[in-house]
Amino acid sequence: MSMEFIAKIFSQILQLLAIVFFFYAAYQGVMGEGGSTSVFTGVGVLILVLIGSYFIDKLVNAY
Repeated sequence: MSMEFIAKIFSQILQLLAIVFFFYAAYQGVMGEGGSTSVFTGVGVLILVLIGSYFIDKLVNAY
């Protein structure tokens, strides 16, 4: 397996986990006791993971 393939799989798994966490946080914020703080936390985690996976992809593709 090449490093590019492993990095792409890792990046996609992180993105999937971030999306699942976002939906959980949004559900807790709307239906549970989390409030808007929970929704903002979910959005923040999702954005950070997407930015991080973008940089991982760029770093792997550079080499």
